[in-house]
Amino acid sequence: MTPTKLTAPQLIESAEKNFGLVSLMAKDLDVAPQTVRNYMKRYVSVANAVQEQREALIDRGELALRDAIARGENWAVTLILKTLGRSRGYGDSVNVDGNIAATIKIEYVNDTTA
Repeated sequence: MTPTKLTAPQLIESAEKNFGLVSLMAKDLDVAPQTVRNYMKRYVSVANAVQEQREALIDRGELALRDAIARGENWAVTLILKTLGRSRGYGDSVNVDGNIAATIKIEYVNDTTA
């Protein structure tokens, strides 16, 4: 990677092109990822552009998830219930507050009957 003086507009353009993903921006600009992070610290406009693109990427992911749920894809339904549905009791873990201990009894059920 050759040392080059980049401008804030160049980094903003790269952020827009690469969804605000630092490693892709670095490759695009032929610099180290830390160089991109340094510009983000130095220029608020660059940091804002990266953040805006990351937010847009998340929005696109949420739209794709919505579409997968509409198609009834099990993985998508499970994901949404484990995350957004957690307040309704869906999820993988049991939350225990304070010093209260919880015991979960697990029984093995055999499908075959003798």
